[in-house]
Amino acid sequence: MSIFRKISSYFTLAISIVIAIATFFAAYAGHINPNSMSIAPLMCMTFPYWIIITLIMLPICFFVDKRFSLIPLISLIGCIGPILNICPLNIWPSNYDKNDAESFSLLSYNAYNFISYDNNYPEDDTNATLTFIAKTDADIVCLQECEYLSPLPRWHVYRKQVNEIKEQYPHIIIGQENGQSIFSKYPVTKVTSDGFFSHFVVDMPNHKLDIIDVHLRSIRLSDEDKK
Repeated sequence: MSIFRKISSYFTLAISIVIAIATFFAAYAGHINPNSMSIAPLMCMTFPYWIIITLIMLPICFFVDKRFSLIPLISLIGCIGPILNICPLNIWPSNYDKNDAESFSLLSYNAYNFISYDNNYPEDDTNATLTFIAKTDADIVCLQECEYLSPLPRWHVYRKQVNEIKEQYPHIIIGQENGQSIFSKYPVTKVTSDGFFSHFVVDMPNHKLDIIDVHLRSIRLSDEDKK
């Protein structure tokens, strides 16, 4: 084996091992408390890119040394669970049945106080966010940044649509602190609210359901990042 081929072989082996470790870490970093390791949630966000890099490394390793291809292959197999979470194949049909008393649908949504971020409002007397919530028709709607549910024409929130939402969801609790609110088709009580999370209990037909509504914090994205 020439010195060049030997160096390239060792280099490929080292790179593939580093990529495999990074891929595993990104795949399962969600199990790490971000208070103890702040980089963990950021690594979770990069997981799809590590999968792409691993797929690129697979044929490269095979070309350099067939044995090396086992490293990215084992990495992909070991991360199959997280891969299916971010890119579900839906091989098996959903077990959800809205007519089943044990089943329910839940929507979590950062309402941004029903303001249109791009200042683009419908021409009719409707609010796009409220329209989306009503159309989704989830049994339970957990909202963040929802500090009111009352007419506010400035942001295209009108009484007619507010009344329709209240009819669709007869049990509503509006959170004043960071706007953790809940719209429910079933009776709901608020247990506690602390900073960026609120605890609700929903009285379902056959059981009580604990709901923790969490207002996730951003990683300080700028306006340009959001665009």
